[in-house]
Amino acid sequence: MSNNGNLRTWFLRGLLVCTALILASFVGELAVRVFAPQMTYRFPVGLFQNHPTLGYTFVPSFEGRMRTPEFRTHVHINSRGLRSKVEVSPDSDDSSRILFIGDSFTSMFSVEEDETWTHVIGERLSRQHPDRHIEVLNAGVPGYNTFQEVEYLREDGFALAPDLVVLAFFVGNDIMDNANDLPSVVVRNGYLVGTREQDGILPYPIRSFLQKHSQLYHLAWPLLHALPRLGHADAKAPKAPAYTRIYKTDPPRDVVRGLQATRKHLEAFKSLLRSHRVPGLVVIVPDPIQVGAAHQRYNRDRWNGFGEKYKRVVPSKQVRAICESVGIPVYDFFDTFALNEHPENLYFPVDGHWTVAGNQLAGDALLSRILNFDIFR
Repeated sequence: MSNNGNLRTWFLRGLLVCTALILASFVGELAVRVFAPQMTYRFPVGLFQNHPTLGYTFVPSFEGRMRTPEFRTHVHINSRGLRSKVEVSPDSDDSSRILFIGDSFTSMFSVEEDETWTHVIGERLSRQHPDRHIEVLNAGVPGYNTFQEVEYLREDGFALAPDLVVLAFFVGNDIMDNANDLPSVVVRNGYLVGTREQDGILPYPIRSFLQKHSQLYHLAWPLLHALPRLGHADAKAPKAPAYTRIYKTDPPRDVVRGLQATRKHLEAFKSLLRSHRVPGLVVIVPDPIQVGAAHQRYNRDRWNGFGEKYKRVVPSKQVRAICESVGIPVYDFFDTFALNEHPENLYFPVDGHWTVAGNQLAGDALLSRILNFDIFR
């Protein structure tokens, strides 16, 4: 009887501990969502499908909602795989069609479709050319690198008969992403997930679930990741985070590889444009850290302590120089955003993409550059 009594006591204690942990986790999750919201998996389930050459694409004719701590937006994908509520109209002599290719800064799910910078440009052009049908096609796909964007243009983009192709290059990750043609991601059960299962304390299926649904997990992960370094002599030494390596005035080898791959992909872009006799433009989208926008991932005081080896303008200048040497017209948003009086209002602080104000600023700034192309003269 005593053994049974002991077992029962330990069972009840264990049950009590588990219950307390579950309640604490629930309260912690609720507190994080209210006071320190974090980004989890934000795309609607079923938005993506696997693709043999592009890695993945949007599912045609998809409809859903984006839900994050900062915004709720509608997602409409037409039958051609473009972000649009409407289908592509038949080509005609009195129409001008601009195709935008890029990543999440082009698809721009942080705002509604009619608030995106690509839509702003189309709206402004239609006002200035009321006698012409202006059609703007948004072919941006979150996570795409330059290789995927150029490959999409080769496989599907020119079939849309564009009169101008605009490639948006996001400084924050495109340089490093270009080091590999296809990202290490795959669509599983409607989710876009990484193919590499990294080691961790918890089993991968549990970590995968928490990554998709728990804001508390995303807040705690950097702290848990830093635990093994505690107690080491250099634990308190200020080190630049890995994402800042693209801003080094003397770029490391992996950044050099990314820049070399970027040149190769932009040369392919230029060659495609020439063979189809279609003009093109590269627009350089700045990272929030470059323009002084508040962002949870970046601590500006810590950035200032990195020293003279880091310059915020470095990657933008490098990409701009590549475009100029390849012979592709280029427009850099750096000054437009950096010189704005309130850059913190242009990016969502958690999500990191442009707000409505950021999209309007980008659309208005780029309009004059697009008007210089012959199709609008």
